[in-house]
Amino acid sequence: MIALIGLVGMSGCSKDDDPAPFNPNRTFVFDLPSDSWEPTADGRGWQTDLDFPEITSDVFEYDNVDVHIMFTDEIYHPLTTVYEGITYRYDYAVGSILLEARYLDGSQIRQRPPTRYGKVIISESWE
Repeated sequence: MIALIGLVGMSGCSKDDDPAPFNPNRTFVFDLPSDSWEPTADGRGWQTDLDFPEITSDVFEYDNVDVHIMFTDEIYHPLTTVYEGITYRYDYAVGSILLEARYLDGSQIRQRPPTRYGKVIISESWE
């Protein structure tokens, strides 16, 4: 009887052998130096084209690409965002990300954006 109670009592205990779940998402942190920005075609803003081979045709077609920029205080801001009257936005294509900075009112930005830090998160879609 004691053995039966011990067997039933111990059957609820199990060693936790579950492996950590697989997370296919990837994060890339990078410097965005001031001299990497070039004037936009209309001369009113600044843009930079980042070479990003991690954005493959499959990533472009099926996954999600998010871009964040750190302005101050160790805080990343997801794009599109407005900081100090300047709109920061992005577009992406296979192999590249285009960042753009423009004043909200459409006036010309005379100075390049200062050095910033960026983060790109590629999130895989689940079927």
